[in-house]
Amino acid sequence: QTGSGAMASMQCKLCDAGTYQTGSGAMAPMQCKLCDAGTYQTGSGAMTSTQCKLCDAGTYQTGSGAMASMQCKLCDAGTYQTGSGAMAPMQCKLCDAGT
Repeated sequence: QTGSGAMASMQCKLCDAGTYQTGSGAMAPMQCKLCDAGTYQTGSGAMTSTQCKLCDAGTYQTGSGAMASMQCKLCDAGTYQTGSGAMAPMQCKLCDAGT
């Protein structure tokens, strides 16, 4: 079943939060792919990478396989990030002088 992987008992197991599986016939949950950096996925059984949600503007996520929006870190004080899905703190830009 897409979004799952078979365990030794030959029962299908849903991919964990933070992962997805696009094809059927996976032999183990470890074959589920991790959501990319800059994204997170809260539910189990995701079938496509598009089910991995982008971290909000003003945040970034450096690791893959995040399972909650709170794993997206806030940009440091004095910096900002207008886009969503940032993958590194260097994507947070310095605030202009006088702001």
